[in-house]
Amino acid sequence: MTSLICIQAIEKFNIATSFPVGGEASFSQIAKASGISEDDTKRVLRQAMTQHIFKEPRPGYVAHTAISKQIAEDPLMRDWIAFMCNEEWRGAPRVVDAMAKWPGSEEPEHTGWALANNATGSLTQEILKSPERLRRLPGAMQMAESGDGLQPKFCVDHIDWTDVQTFVDVGGAGGSVCFEVVKKVPSVKCVVQDLPFIIGMANPPPDVVSQINYMPHDFFTPQPVKDAEIYFLRWVLHDWSDKYAIQILRNLIPALKKGARIILNEAVLPPPGVLSPYQEQFPR
Repeated sequence: MTSLICIQAIEKFNIATSFPVGGEASFSQIAKASGISEDDTKRVLRQAMTQHIFKEPRPGYVAHTAISKQIAEDPLMRDWIAFMCNEEWRGAPRVVDAMAKWPGSEEPEHTGWALANNATGSLTQEILKSPERLRRLPGAMQMAESGDGLQPKFCVDHIDWTDVQTFVDVGGAGGSVCFEVVKKVPSVKCVVQDLPFIIGMANPPPDVVSQINYMPHDFFTPQPVKDAEIYFLRWVLHDWSDKYAIQILRNLIPALKKGARIILNEAVLPPPGVLSPYQEQFPR
């Protein structure tokens, strides 16, 4: 808990960018630049230093470490920290309360996050109301994709592209998977589908932009692109209860031709006891 508080404070008060990488700053200078008290600055940073975030090379002065340097220089990292601390962590302590209030519910608005934020709608609906949440969401998702083994290129490298003409990335956000498809198989027509506000924030690299079609689409409505060879869903179904995951898949059926493939990129759990408890902890 205390570690997360410090990480949240570092992001919230822009502490990592309050003084230049490669330099030093006193606690009082950082406090002034960040808009918090010097005592709070010391408490936050000295706790963070136990996780190798910043260091105190001499009494009263702070310098960057490799971790704080990345926070200072990488806006995607800051977006990810903001999302984890302000959305996921805020909702986590209320999950059990939500289980008690709505036993067995599969509705997206019956969550710990909704209780923590006094929200009546789902996370997606509430994000639409907040420009700041909208701004940082794509960066947070892009940062999540950068973890070891999670990069989109691994999806693309393990798909059989024989006779594939059209690839539809359902819920594809900014199009990171299609960027890799275009590089590997330039002849494939790529379609990225997501909600309008997500599509509107897409920023494809110049060398692939002409080969990707961005299409606003709600996957709770029937699939409009018919007869594609592949319909791809990456990290989509795990965000929804079984009731809604089934609905998402059923909405693909009218568009399918014989031989079409639906490819799901999700974590798959082995039976209990196959992995060590340590290995099993994260996927569960």
